[in-house]
Amino acid sequence: MDIADYLYVDRGRMDSYFEQVAGPVKYDKVPIWKVALGLGGPSAESTQQRVGRPFTEHEKLSRLAAVLPKSGSDEALFRLVSAWGVRVTLSVENGPIKQIAFWMCRKRD
Repeated sequence: MDIADYLYVDRGRMDSYFEQVAGPVKYDKVPIWKVALGLGGPSAESTQQRVGRPFTEHEKLSRLAAVLPKSGSDEALFRLVSAWGVRVTLSVENGPIKQIAFWMCRKRD
């Protein structure tokens, strides 16, 4: 399983596109257990309840990547680029800035 690290996300555009393909809330099924002791002995009951929660950023991006057309052109509405990267930090001895950090990336095949 690959772990995703999103360096930049245009959240306004992502939310605008996502609202067109999904609802505002994701419903998870949560088990509810009830246990009781009575004169007739112990009893147990199980039910499921649907609990709403907002979609995570990863869920939104995964859904959009599956729904929107894939295009390699510069005019694509949505682009999800996977790359191998390493963060490089350079120390600066003199000057107002003490460190400069940037990412060196190579596009994944």
